[in-house]
Amino acid sequence: RHVAHEHRVEAFEFAAQLGAARQFHRVERFDAVAQAQVVRAQVRGPQRARDRVDEPRQGPMPPTEDRDRPGEGFTHKPDDVVDISTPALGNLKKYINDSNDPRVLLAQQAAEREAAVAEARAAIAGHPEEARGAFEGLMRIAQDFGRVQEDHNFWIDQRGTHEARQLCREVGKRLAGRGVIADAGDVFLLELDEALDGLQNPSANLRDTVTARRAEMEKFAKIQPPPQVGTDYGPPPPNPIATAMMRFFGAPPAAAPTSGIIHGNTGSPGKVTGTARIVMDISDGWRLEPDEILVAPTTAPPWTPLFATAAAVVTETGGVLSHCAIVAREYGIPAVVGAAG
Repeated sequence: RHVAHEHRVEAFEFAAQLGAARQFHRVERFDAVAQAQVVRAQVRGPQRARDRVDEPRQGPMPPTEDRDRPGEGFTHKPDDVVDISTPALGNLKKYINDSNDPRVLLAQQAAEREAAVAEARAAIAGHPEEARGAFEGLMRIAQDFGRVQEDHNFWIDQRGTHEARQLCREVGKRLAGRGVIADAGDVFLLELDEALDGLQNPSANLRDTVTARRAEMEKFAKIQPPPQVGTDYGPPPPNPIATAMMRFFGAPPAAAPTSGIIHGNTGSPGKVTGTARIVMDISDGWRLEPDEILVAPTTAPPWTPLFATAAAVVTETGGVLSHCAIVAREYGIPAVVGAAG
């Protein structure tokens, strides 16, 4: 029984590594990039509508003049598209101008996955049937969970936040219209009770509150936080939970032997030389150009479109199972996570 337990643990770790390091069976985010590449050839409408794809801008995109003419150009109601700004349109432009077909990369990664699976099966061929069965089951769970995780992020995390954000935006518009705050976006610097009071109190004025909180945010944005808070009791004990957390958050990287060199944890293999583009906030993502190396404090699902443009990614946080590392492996680009310095 003890030996079988060890085999199950070994199979679990093997399956987990495969699930993290290899492409899942169905990854749909590549479809959007692939479809964007043929948009230019399929666009119908006036030349000035097509020119907007190539027009360089640094700020929100103005409305298309022809959007309300049925059958000519793109048609939509003004409320159908929310927060269309430079990052989203800049990514679309770069996708269209990118000659690389992501479907080719996806096929290559699928072939690598099948080869890795075959190698793993050969390696455990002599193990007990129970262990081999555990490996197959856990591998299928890891592969299928990737799809479930993506759907969860979109429909629950991001979609739910979107609906709440729309409500807050409407509150902000009404407060700004009455002069309670200077701009509709300032509503996100208010507490819920303050915003509701601003709607109900005709004499409310929250501009000073917004100014003070924005100054506070700017102050703390310049402060380097400590790596940890509390007592350092050393490395965590060797158990599956601690191991999983270490893979997600990453172990502290070794100190660089010489100055000018930054060490981190391997997130995705490869070697790239290029311009390092520091992006501290996703709103500045439009500054990233093709073949540049994205350098950021961390990444999250909204950052994913930038991975189709970046040649490599470096983040200050994360381990082998962090968002940055997994997405970089999916896109086949190098990544260094948990980089210190």
